[in-house]
Amino acid sequence: MSVSPNAVLSRRRIGGLGLAATILVGIVVALDIASTWTIWNVYGLVKDYIAGDAEVTRDDLNSADDTTSAVGWLYLGALVASGIVFVVWLWRARVNAELLCTAPHRRARGWIIGSWICPVVSLWFPFMIVDDVYRASRPTNSPDLYDLRSVPGSRVLGLWWALCLGALVLDRIFKATWGRAITVASLRSAAVVATVQSAAAIGAAVTIVLTVRRISAWQDGSVR
Repeated sequence: MSVSPNAVLSRRRIGGLGLAATILVGIVVALDIASTWTIWNVYGLVKDYIAGDAEVTRDDLNSADDTTSAVGWLYLGALVASGIVFVVWLWRARVNAELLCTAPHRRARGWIIGSWICPVVSLWFPFMIVDDVYRASRPTNSPDLYDLRSVPGSRVLGLWWALCLGALVLDRIFKATWGRAITVASLRSAAVVATVQSAAAIGAAVTIVLTVRRISAWQDGSVR
Protein backbone atom coordinates (compact mmCIF):
# COMPACT_ATOMS: atom_id res chain seq x y z
CA MET A 1 0.00 0.00 0.00
CA SER A 2 1.51 3.33 -1.02
CA VAL A 3 1.25 6.61 0.86
CA SER A 4 -1.12 9.08 -0.77
CA PRO A 5 0.00 12.55 -1.85
CA ASN A 6 -2.34 14.09 0.74
CA ALA A 7 -0.60 12.11 3.47
CA VAL A 8 2.73 13.43 2.28
CA LEU A 9 1.43 16.98 2.54
CA SER A 10 0.11 16.29 6.04
CA ARG A 11 3.48 15.37 7.45
CA ARG A 12 5.30 18.04 9.45
CA ARG A 13 8.96 18.61 10.11
CA ILE A 14 9.97 17.76 13.66
CA GLY A 15 13.66 18.66 13.63
CA GLY A 16 13.08 22.01 15.34
CA LEU A 17 11.15 20.44 18.20
CA GLY A 18 13.74 17.70 18.42
CA LEU A 19 16.48 20.32 18.74
CA ALA A 20 14.53 22.13 21.47
CA ALA A 21 14.08 18.86 23.35
CA THR A 22 17.78 18.11 22.98
CA ILE A 23 18.78 21.49 24.40
CA LEU A 24 16.44 21.10 27.35
CA VAL A 25 17.74 17.60 28.01
CA GLY A 26 21.24 19.08 28.06
CA ILE A 27 20.13 21.64 30.65
CA VAL A 28 18.62 18.85 32.75
CA VAL A 29 21.91 16.94 32.60
CA ALA A 30 23.88 20.03 33.66
CA LEU A 31 21.55 20.63 36.61
CA ASP A 32 21.68 16.95 37.55
CA ILE A 33 25.46 17.16 37.74
CA ALA A 34 25.20 20.39 39.74
CA SER A 35 22.73 18.74 42.11
CA THR A 36 25.10 15.83 42.69
CA TRP A 37 27.90 18.29 43.44
CA THR A 38 25.77 20.09 46.04
CA ILE A 39 25.07 16.77 47.76
CA TRP A 40 28.78 15.98 47.97
CA ASN A 41 29.34 19.53 49.22
CA VAL A 42 26.86 19.01 52.05
CA TYR A 43 28.56 15.75 52.95
CA GLY A 44 32.00 17.39 53.00
CA LEU A 45 30.87 20.31 55.15
CA VAL A 46 29.07 18.07 57.63
CA LYS A 47 32.11 15.81 57.89
CA ASP A 48 34.42 18.79 58.54
CA TYR A 49 31.98 20.34 61.02
CA ILE A 50 31.71 17.15 63.06
CA ALA A 51 35.49 16.75 62.91
CA GLY A 52 35.80 20.15 64.60
CA ASP A 53 36.93 22.29 61.68
CA ALA A 54 36.57 25.84 63.00
CA GLU A 55 36.20 27.25 59.49
CA VAL A 56 32.89 25.45 58.99
CA THR A 57 29.94 27.04 60.76
CA ARG A 58 26.23 26.26 61.02
CA ASP A 59 25.61 29.10 58.60
CA ASP A 60 27.77 27.25 56.07
CA LEU A 61 25.70 24.12 56.56
CA ASN A 62 22.42 26.01 56.19
CA SER A 63 23.73 27.77 53.08
CA ALA A 64 24.80 24.47 51.53
CA ASP A 65 21.40 22.97 52.30
CA ASP A 66 19.64 25.95 50.72
CA THR A 67 21.81 25.63 47.61
CA THR A 68 20.96 21.94 47.32
CA SER A 69 17.25 22.76 47.57
CA ALA A 70 17.47 25.59 45.01
CA VAL A 71 19.33 23.47 42.47
CA GLY A 72 16.84 20.67 43.06
CA TRP A 73 13.91 22.95 42.21
CA LEU A 74 15.69 24.23 39.09
CA TYR A 75 16.34 20.63 38.06
CA LEU A 76 12.68 19.73 38.54
CA GLY A 77 11.55 22.72 36.48
CA ALA A 78 13.93 21.86 33.65
CA LEU A 79 12.86 18.21 33.79
CA VAL A 80 9.18 19.14 33.46
CA ALA A 81 9.92 21.53 30.58
CA SER A 82 12.01 18.97 28.72
CA GLY A 83 9.35 16.32 29.30
CA ILE A 84 6.62 18.51 27.84
CA VAL A 85 8.64 19.39 24.74
CA PHE A 86 9.66 15.75 24.28
CA VAL A 87 6.04 14.56 24.45
CA VAL A 88 4.99 17.22 21.90
CA TRP A 89 7.83 16.06 19.64
CA LEU A 90 6.82 12.43 20.15
CA TRP A 91 3.18 13.20 19.31
CA ARG A 92 4.13 14.83 16.01
CA ALA A 93 6.63 12.06 15.28
CA ARG A 94 3.88 9.48 15.89
CA VAL A 95 1.50 11.28 13.51
CA ASN A 96 4.21 11.36 10.87
CA ALA A 97 5.05 7.71 11.48
CA GLU A 98 1.44 6.68 10.96
CA LEU A 99 1.43 8.48 7.61
CA LEU A 100 4.78 7.03 6.58
CA CYS A 101 3.89 3.46 7.47
CA THR A 102 0.46 1.80 7.50
CA ALA A 103 1.46 -0.95 9.94
CA PRO A 104 -0.46 -0.53 13.23
CA HIS A 105 1.26 0.66 16.39
CA ARG A 106 0.94 -1.40 19.56
CA ARG A 107 -0.65 1.42 21.56
CA ALA A 108 -3.26 4.04 20.70
CA ARG A 109 -2.08 7.61 20.22
CA GLY A 110 -3.54 8.75 23.55
CA TRP A 111 -0.95 6.65 25.35
CA ILE A 112 1.74 9.06 24.14
CA ILE A 113 0.69 11.17 27.12
CA GLY A 114 -1.00 8.62 29.35
CA SER A 115 1.87 6.15 29.33
CA TRP A 116 4.05 8.54 31.36
CA ILE A 117 1.54 9.19 34.14
CA CYS A 118 -0.37 5.92 34.55
CA PRO A 119 1.01 3.67 37.31
CA VAL A 120 2.56 0.31 36.43
CA VAL A 121 2.23 0.61 32.64
CA SER A 122 4.59 3.59 32.77
CA LEU A 123 7.33 1.00 33.27
CA TRP A 124 7.13 -0.19 29.65
CA PHE A 125 4.47 1.65 27.60
CA PRO A 126 6.65 4.73 26.88
CA PHE A 127 9.37 2.50 25.48
CA MET A 128 6.88 0.62 23.29
CA ILE A 129 5.53 3.88 21.88
CA VAL A 130 8.95 5.34 21.04
CA ASP A 131 10.11 1.97 19.72
CA ASP A 132 7.14 1.74 17.33
CA VAL A 133 7.74 5.30 16.10
CA TYR A 134 11.39 4.40 15.50
CA ARG A 135 10.51 1.27 13.56
CA ALA A 136 7.78 2.97 11.52
CA SER A 137 10.10 5.85 10.61
CA ARG A 138 12.77 3.71 8.96
CA PRO A 139 13.16 4.89 5.36
CA THR A 140 13.89 1.32 4.22
CA ASN A 141 10.48 -0.01 5.28
CA SER A 142 8.47 -1.85 2.67
CA PRO A 143 5.35 0.04 1.46
CA ASP A 144 3.19 -2.98 2.31
CA LEU A 145 4.64 -3.54 5.80
CA TYR A 146 1.93 -4.96 8.09
CA ASP A 147 3.78 -5.70 11.36
CA LEU A 148 6.23 -3.25 12.97
CA ARG A 149 7.72 -6.05 15.01
CA SER A 150 9.24 -7.44 11.82
CA VAL A 151 11.34 -4.26 11.50
CA PRO A 152 14.69 -4.12 13.34
CA GLY A 153 14.55 -2.13 16.56
CA SER A 154 17.30 -0.08 18.16
CA ARG A 155 19.79 -1.24 20.78
CA VAL A 156 20.39 2.40 21.65
CA LEU A 157 16.69 2.79 22.38
CA GLY A 158 16.69 -0.32 24.54
CA LEU A 159 19.68 1.02 26.46
CA TRP A 160 17.86 4.33 26.94
CA TRP A 161 14.91 2.68 28.65
CA ALA A 162 17.10 0.42 30.77
CA LEU A 163 19.04 3.46 31.97
CA CYS A 164 15.79 5.35 32.62
CA LEU A 165 14.47 2.57 34.83
CA GLY A 166 17.83 2.24 36.58
CA ALA A 167 17.95 5.98 37.25
CA LEU A 168 14.39 5.87 38.59
CA VAL A 169 15.19 3.08 41.04
CA LEU A 170 18.40 4.77 42.16
CA ASP A 171 16.55 8.06 42.68
CA ARG A 172 14.10 6.33 45.01
CA ILE A 173 16.99 4.75 46.92
CA PHE A 174 18.77 8.12 47.16
CA LYS A 175 15.71 9.92 48.51
CA ALA A 176 15.13 7.24 51.12
CA THR A 177 18.82 7.23 52.12
CA TRP A 178 19.16 11.02 52.15
CA GLY A 179 15.96 11.47 54.13
CA ARG A 180 17.18 9.11 56.87
CA ALA A 181 20.82 10.21 56.87
CA ILE A 182 21.87 10.99 60.46
CA THR A 183 25.56 10.09 60.31
CA VAL A 184 28.48 11.10 58.13
CA ALA A 185 28.64 7.57 56.75
CA SER A 186 24.98 7.61 55.76
CA LEU A 187 25.43 10.99 54.06
CA ARG A 188 28.32 9.57 52.09
CA SER A 189 26.26 6.55 51.08
CA ALA A 190 23.51 8.86 49.83
CA ALA A 191 26.05 10.90 47.85
CA VAL A 192 27.44 7.75 46.24
CA VAL A 193 23.95 6.64 45.22
CA ALA A 194 23.26 10.13 43.83
CA THR A 195 26.44 9.92 41.76
CA VAL A 196 25.53 6.54 40.26
CA GLN A 197 22.00 7.79 39.60
CA SER A 198 23.38 10.84 37.87
CA ALA A 199 25.60 8.67 35.67
CA ALA A 200 22.59 6.55 34.66
CA ALA A 201 20.55 9.70 33.93
CA ILE A 202 23.34 11.12 31.77
CA GLY A 203 23.50 7.86 29.83
CA ALA A 204 19.72 7.95 29.34
CA ALA A 205 19.95 11.55 28.14
CA VAL A 206 22.64 10.76 25.59
CA THR A 207 20.79 7.75 24.19
CA ILE A 208 17.41 9.51 23.87
CA VAL A 209 19.08 12.49 22.18
CA LEU A 210 20.62 10.11 19.64
CA THR A 211 17.21 8.52 19.08
CA VAL A 212 15.44 11.86 18.69
CA ARG A 213 18.03 13.01 16.17
CA ARG A 214 17.76 9.76 14.18
CA ILE A 215 13.96 9.77 14.00
CA SER A 216 13.88 13.49 13.18
CA ALA A 217 16.41 13.01 10.38
CA TRP A 218 14.48 10.08 8.92
CA GLN A 219 11.13 11.84 9.00
CA ASP A 220 12.30 15.28 7.89
CA GLY A 221 14.21 13.65 5.06
CA SER A 222 10.94 12.23 3.74
CA VAL A 223 9.07 15.54 3.78
CA ARG A 224 8.92 17.28 0.43
